[in-house]
Amino acid sequence: MKPFILFLFAALFSLVPACHAAEKAPDKPIKLAFIGASITAGYGTQNHERDSYPAQLARMLGEAWQIRNFGVSATTLIHSGDVPYIGTASYKNALDYAPDVLVIDLGGNDSKPQNYEAHPQDFVRDYKAMVEAFRKANTQVKIYAALPVPAFPENFGIRDQIIVEKIIPAIQQAAKEANLSVIDLHTPMLGRAGDFADKVHPNEAGTKTLAETIYEVFKKDFPATMVEK
Repeated sequence: MKPFILFLFAALFSLVPACHAAEKAPDKPIKLAFIGASITAGYGTQNHERDSYPAQLARMLGEAWQIRNFGVSATTLIHSGDVPYIGTASYKNALDYAPDVLVIDLGGNDSKPQNYEAHPQDFVRDYKAMVEAFRKANTQVKIYAALPVPAFPENFGIRDQIIVEKIIPAIQQAAKEANLSVIDLHTPMLGRAGDFADKVHPNEAGTKTLAETIYEVFKKDFPATMVEK
């Protein structure tokens, strides 16, 4: 019996590496979507398709991820804003994509006087409504609420004081109430005015930092999908 028992243990241990490898290999790519405004779209970089932070993140993440950028310049989170994101074709396309993972990077344009200050009561409600729409599209979606980057200190009506004092607290409230994870894109860019030529849009160095910031969050949350940068 002893030889048989030894054989059985050897057979069981030989299966461990194969099972472990299977855990690390997703059956299909994780569908990741970004919704946001001009910074998400890559405005401020020389080559938007190559240098936007979603594009740089895609190269870091590798083939285990399928990434789509649905950024639309000038858009707001607030549904009653001057250019509401929910009124764009990209919003519908993002819902149709039904992502497994979603990053919402809206709020900078909401800091314009005609937006948040005109409709302060709308932000959290509208944020949660957007979250519910994506959860309806994919009941298993994991959603991250991104805190907007700073302005230095303002341009185009986008004001860092309002971002810090009004928008970020509103996003944090919405994230808490809707049970979202938060990615802080504001703090890593503090003191980086040199990477914002027009005071509000980061250049390639800035978008690289944003991509790296998100990568570090995903590395903790999705370790099995990670590749070495």
